[in-house]
Order: sequence, then C-alpha cells, then structure tokens
Amino acid sequence: MLLALAAGFCGCGTLPNGREWGQDAIAPLPTFDRIARSALHAATDPLTWAPAAGAALLQIDHGDRKVSSWAIGHTPIFGSNDQAERASTWLLTAGFAEALASTVATPGGDNVSDWFQYKLRGLEVEGAGLAFAYGVAELGKRTLRRQRPDFFDSLSFPSGHAVGAFYAATVTSKNLDSIDMPAALRLGFQVGAYANAFATGWARVEAGKHFPADVLVGAAIGHFAAAFFHDAFLGLDFERRFSFELGLSRRDMGLIFQLTF
Repeated sequence: MLLALAAGFCGCGTLPNGREWGQDAIAPLPTFDRIARSALHAATDPLTWAPAAGAALLQIDHGDRKVSSWAIGHTPIFGSNDQAERASTWLLTAGFAEALASTVATPGGDNVSDWFQYKLRGLEVEGAGLAFAYGVAELGKRTLRRQRPDFFDSLSFPSGHAVGAFYAATVTSKNLDSIDMPAALRLGFQVGAYANAFATGWARVEAGKHFPADVLVGAAIGHFAAAFFHDAFLGLDFERRFSFELGLSRRDMGLIFQLTF
C-alpha cells in the first residue's frame, strides 16, 4: 500500500512551513538543545520504554524461556519454525520497503534536482540512524553472548531483526506525519507499519532464533534510534505525540498520559 502511496503522492509540494522534507537535514548542524530534547523525547516514548520494561518483567519466574518454549512448540501464527524464519526475513524486507516508500512520498518540491538532493540528505540521516541502531545491537550481542533458543550460537540478545523492523516502522510513521493525507488513512498506514514490525519480531520467537525479551529490547533500540535521528537531524518541526505529566500533592499523586493524533 505504501508503494502505491509513494507513486500517488510523488513527493511533491512542501511542508506546512514552506520547506521541503530533507532540505534542512544536518544543515545547519542541530543545536545541543535540540539533540538533548530529541534524545529525551525518544527515550520517554512508550514505544521505547514499554518494550524494555516488558523484557525486564519477562525475567520473573523464567517467563522469557517459558513463552519461548511455548511459541517454538506450538507456532500458532506461522505454522512451523522454518516458515516463521522465512516469514521474518520477508516481513523485515517489507518493512524497509515501506520506509523507503514513505521517504519518497514526503514533500520534496517540484524541482527534480532539488528533489533528489533533499531525498539523499534525508536518506543519509535515516541510514546513519540505522547504522547506530545495529551498532548498539551488535555490541549487545558480542558483550552479553546469550545463547539462542535453538542453540545455534550465542548472539541472541538483542534481536537484529526486531531492531531493523521497528526502526523501519518508526521511520515510516514519522515520514507519514509529513505527508498531507486524511488523518484516518495516515493512522491506518502507521498501525500497519507497526503491525508488520511486531509480526517480524514474533516470527523470530516462533522460529526459535530469539527469546521474547531479545525481541522487545531490539524493538526499543530500533524505535529510539529512529525517533532520535529523525527529530534531531532532519531539521523538521516535530511535535511530541505522547506526553506524561506527574502531579503531586500532600494527599495524592497522579500520572497524566496524553496521546495526540
């Protein structure tokens, strides 16, 4: 659907501020304040901390290994371990195709030369973020040396497939926010992108390649990296979609959660 979207919108037009997507990427260099705010927003986004918290909770009473054993034995979604492994690769490829299509569909103006230049700048930022995410994942794999459920090697934690899938889903979601379209259609595309990412991660669990916690931490890394690099280095106006406010008084405490879409 996103490939059709890219063809339909053709990446023409401009953003609401009159600029084009990618035009202000890295130039001028972002201020320290913008980098700090972007990092804070990405770290406190529920799609970063919630998967990480879920991975921690799965360590209680060996829940991580229990879910893994059940998924490998029953394969409720993909039918077999081999089919799950193949599906994970196809789903990851589809996720990256969605991210690329959404990049093409962002407003890039009508001048062909500028269009290619701005898209290239944006892709450089997205590529740098992906390299950062995979670098963090590889460091975790080489440092922690967790054995995979199928005992193939000791590079289970975190899941590289989950890192890539959630990075791609977040890039897609962020890019869609820059495209002029009906809100319901945008939300549908965004939900579909994240559903694909979740399916990729679960396929790795059913395939016996990762424990659920490996996938959840990979999801947190991928989402954080994509959100941070997008907001810090693309030079776009960004509005925080999720927000929290902690209220304290002498008698009680409250947590306010707000979602804007």
